[in-house]
Amino acid sequence: MKDKKKIIGVIAIIVAILAIAVTIGMYFYRNAKPEEKKETAKGRIELIVTDQNKVPANEAATFELKQVFSEDNKQSVMEITPRKDGVVDFYDVPEGEYELEIVKAKEGYTFAEDKKVQQFHVTANQINTINWSCTREGRLLQVTTVDKEKNPIPDVKIDLYDKEGVYMLTGKTNADGKTYFNLEEDGEYYFQLDKDCEKAKEYQLDETLYKVTIDAENPTFSTTVVNEKR
Repeated sequence: MKDKKKIIGVIAIIVAILAIAVTIGMYFYRNAKPEEKKETAKGRIELIVTDQNKVPANEAATFELKQVFSEDNKQSVMEITPRKDGVVDFYDVPEGEYELEIVKAKEGYTFAEDKKVQQFHVTANQINTINWSCTREGRLLQVTTVDKEKNPIPDVKIDLYDKEGVYMLTGKTNADGKTYFNLEEDGEYYFQLDKDCEKAKEYQLDETLYKVTIDAENPTFSTTVVNEKR
């Protein structure tokens, strides 16, 4: 009988110890700090679209970005068109395999049949640059504005006129001091820097009315206008 009581006593002590251990374990479990979520390694994609003259081809096409898990499993991320400088930036892209495909080309632009899809790998913490070329139809006038030290002047407004002197449209120079006019027909054109634009407060803009001839022999005309800082 005494041995039986001893056994029961030992069992009770073991049960009590186990209960205490479970209680302590649950306490630490409930009060433990959750592990910080592991951030997926990310990179950046820079798509640069230019024409046969290395001129930015803004809005030349709509591109679709897809994440590639396998040839039969591709997940669409987004569709987008290049901005005015012909560039598209995709930020915070998880590392992995991707594909860019031309969904629709804008009228006046053509892409080689074997260059409508590009696959590539995105590397974390790196800029993955994709250069894409196309052919632009029609004529092009390129005007660059610089100061006397040859530094580009951005945000200069430039007015374009037809051969009769009738106003057609206004362009604005980009960060490289360049602006582009896509012309549908051959002929004589005139352009002039807008002396009333905001940049005229910083620079003594050239007020010359420039004449340009665009034809089959000269489908692309490029010129630089030098301006003096006030």
